[in-house]
Amino acid sequence: MRVGQRRFVKIVILVLVVAVTSTLGVAAAERSTGWHADFSAAQTAARRLGQPLLVHFHASWCAPCQRMERETLSRPQLRRQLQGRMIAVKVDSDRHEKLVERFQVTALPCDIILSPDGRVLFRHVGYQTTRQYLAHIARTEARFVASRKTQLVNNRRRPATATGGSSTKPARRTATGPVSPAVEIAVTRPNSFVGLNGYSPVSLKKTRKWVPGQKEFAAKYKGITYRLATSTELKTFRAHPARYAPRLLGCDPVVLFESDRALPGSTRFGAYFDGELYLFVNAQSRSKFHKNPTLYTRTRYVLRLNRIGGTRLQ
Repeated sequence: MRVGQRRFVKIVILVLVVAVTSTLGVAAAERSTGWHADFSAAQTAARRLGQPLLVHFHASWCAPCQRMERETLSRPQLRRQLQGRMIAVKVDSDRHEKLVERFQVTALPCDIILSPDGRVLFRHVGYQTTRQYLAHIARTEARFVASRKTQLVNNRRRPATATGGSSTKPARRTATGPVSPAVEIAVTRPNSFVGLNGYSPVSLKKTRKWVPGQKEFAAKYKGITYRLATSTELKTFRAHPARYAPRLLGCDPVVLFESDRALPGSTRFGAYFDGELYLFVNAQSRSKFHKNPTLYTRTRYVLRLNRIGGTRLQ
């Protein structure tokens, strides 16, 4: 072999070694951080595993991106949350303009969660704390898992319902699934707000009848005043208010789940599920709940009475 040929072979070998080393280095980095560096490879993995794909758009000049990288994306609890549940990839917006255009990214940082077939399940623009990030990921994953189960079950399981003042047995849970970390949202109610339009929550739970409460037998729970029919009911309510007050401060669970907005439900559209009372804004919302109640009760919300009703979760 001539000198020139030997030199060419050495160069080829060197290039191959560098390429393999680089590939192994990237693979090792992905294993240690839980984040992919290549969008196409991550998308392929998501499709193969049937898992959602988390895409984090960032840039080197973006200060909130750098802060989020330090304070949120590098946390071990985030890596544990993603493991086995979701594929994650970081995309440098300056190097992947086509992806930026494809997903209509107009501000950074931007996080998008896609279904395995490419549908957008979640989008958030701006800095997120670790707690916010984990809550959004868990809630989106819970929705995705629940929707897949719904497709498989094909609405075969339906709970018994209790509407208005009818007397029916509480529905049983029909499925189980992961519960997401608590998601905080706030609702505005007047200080003088009376829950359940003044009807007694104790009478409703025990008899499934709308019995008017009395002003002299009133008690507050989570900032809402409830009226009971008798002094005995008042003592019962004060001992265990959570058993009798409507869930989610009386807000519609379907609206909360689908739009992250806290809208007060109506006593005209009530339903018991697992022994707990839920109120809905209309009959259509209640009907959705009846078809798959676990879809709308799996996410845990922490509601506070200090913001405008209907405010979107941030």
